[in-house]
Amino acid sequence: MATMITFAADNEFFRKRKRVHKACEKCKKRRSNATTEDERDCPVDAEKEAASTAYLNSAKPPRFIGYLSPEAILRGPIRGQKTGQGPYQNQCGFWVRPPDEAEEAAEPGIRPGEDYSTPGSTSSSAEKALQAYLHAVGVHILPPRPHQDVLLDVYFSYVQPFLPILDEISFRNRHIEKNEPTVLIQAMCIVASKHDKAHSHLFLAEDQTLLKPREFGQKLYTSVTAAIGAKLETDRVVLMQVLALLSLHCEGFDGAEQASMHLAQAIHHAHTFGLQFGKKGKQAQDESLERLFWCLWSLDKLNASINGRPLIMHDRDNGLKNPNAATGHRRTPFGIWLQLSELLDKVIVLYRPGVDTSVTGWEDGFPGLEEIIGDGAENLNGATIGMHFFLP
Repeated sequence: MATMITFAADNEFFRKRKRVHKACEKCKKRRSNATTEDERDCPVDAEKEAASTAYLNSAKPPRFIGYLSPEAILRGPIRGQKTGQGPYQNQCGFWVRPPDEAEEAAEPGIRPGEDYSTPGSTSSSAEKALQAYLHAVGVHILPPRPHQDVLLDVYFSYVQPFLPILDEISFRNRHIEKNEPTVLIQAMCIVASKHDKAHSHLFLAEDQTLLKPREFGQKLYTSVTAAIGAKLETDRVVLMQVLALLSLHCEGFDGAEQASMHLAQAIHHAHTFGLQFGKKGKQAQDESLERLFWCLWSLDKLNASINGRPLIMHDRDNGLKNPNAATGHRRTPFGIWLQLSELLDKVIVLYRPGVDTSVTGWEDGFPGLEEIIGDGAENLNGATIGMHFFLP
């Protein structure tokens, strides 16, 4: 329905005209009835408000705030100052730790996991649909324990030496107690399933059907991505580990794109966590997190080379010292992997936009594999050097 707009004339006749500044009783009544009808047809979405309240009052994981952010000024600590929770002397910002349980209990609002939906509400229906979907994809599906143990042994024998994405001792202790996140075990099994020694152990649940490596990997991949999409896992370190492992899985016409996306998400969590600055105290957990950072750093180089993506991590934003600077580390499997990543970093420069077309390559001083490995060959074997566990 078209609306006609009339502009009042700015003249003597219009200014002398008497105007009513309030609506008459009949118009007021008609408007009141219309407003009541609108409220009846369009009720306030209480579920969305409750969900928003729950989100705002939920505990947040540790995150890094840069000094250029206005939030850094509002929180008080600035460059060079110290807080009650230790020094924050990094030149770019500081970490904000999550509140402890006592603080959380004192905060009002709906806690994560509480049912804030009303019976028959849209939120309740969506939750039922989500649960049905997660059940259909087998979000908690795992290989039977005997086969699972073999797959994990394969992972720690052939993947962990090059890519120490997680701490083996800590993982094994929690795995014995059955306290390890399901999504992490699933991701590890996906990567391990590509190795020849794993092919006779590719079973899922209690099904006695031996699966092909691709079918096994794809079933678990669907489960892991569904769990992440549903935010069943909130630990940021676990998410970094799982997403980094998923970036090694490439299947289907959009496999490369999905692998790149997983790695980008893992790096996003790492930067939010402040992983690029490390911690002042050299505890075992901190060393494990630093290794995780360098794993992501190296995978970023690999992803750029294979999938033609721009680099996400740059050394100018990195406050950590390369592990290869330590004596003897360059000859370990992880040290050799980092050396190869450094070479990729230099090669990528030759393919960036705007590079002089007269530059044809790296003709002089390119190291051979024997020079890179050196006396570290005793730590390697043929299967490990081949690294064919990355292939789909």
